[in-house]
Amino acid sequence: MKGIYSVFDKKAQEYAEPFVDVTDATALRKVQDLVENHKDHPMSRYAEDYELVKLGSWDPATGIIEMDPMDLIPLAKLKVE
Repeated sequence: MKGIYSVFDKKAQEYAEPFVDVTDATALRKVQDLVENHKDHPMSRYAEDYELVKLGSWDPATGIIEMDPMDLIPLAKLKVE
């Protein structure tokens, strides 16, 4: 099973386009790279407005998607000053 993730924008009250990743840790690493290394990106500039969310799971062998939303981490906690 792989996770389905999105970033929720608290100001816009909407989710970014979802992405699939192997584990929660690899999804977190992907978003952390964006926040730390792309300082002009809105998710880096306004990290306090966003949070990483796991929407559910996807089984690539069967194509079955199971939705089970849960908050993972506010992006502001990923920002290194």
